[in-house]
Amino acid sequence: MLNELLNFLRDPTNQALLSWIGGGFVVVVGAMWAAFKFFISRKTAAPAENKPVSADRGSVVIGRDNLNSPINVNQSQPRR
Repeated sequence: MLNELLNFLRDPTNQALLSWIGGGFVVVVGAMWAAFKFFISRKTAAPAENKPVSADRGSVVIGRDNLNSPINVNQSQPRR
């Protein structure tokens, strides 16, 4: 049984056929995974909500985009 399998795998024609089958399998599985991730992420993504934000005790609240904000925050320098 094992000897027959090894003889089958040693044949260059069979090796070429198995490489085509394996490559096709990888392409199909990859495409199915990409489609799965695409559709699942669409269903589970929560819609953006405009929730009110508030600050107390001297804190600062920034909702959404803070680009070009005049607020400066003293942050410690990263350790090297």
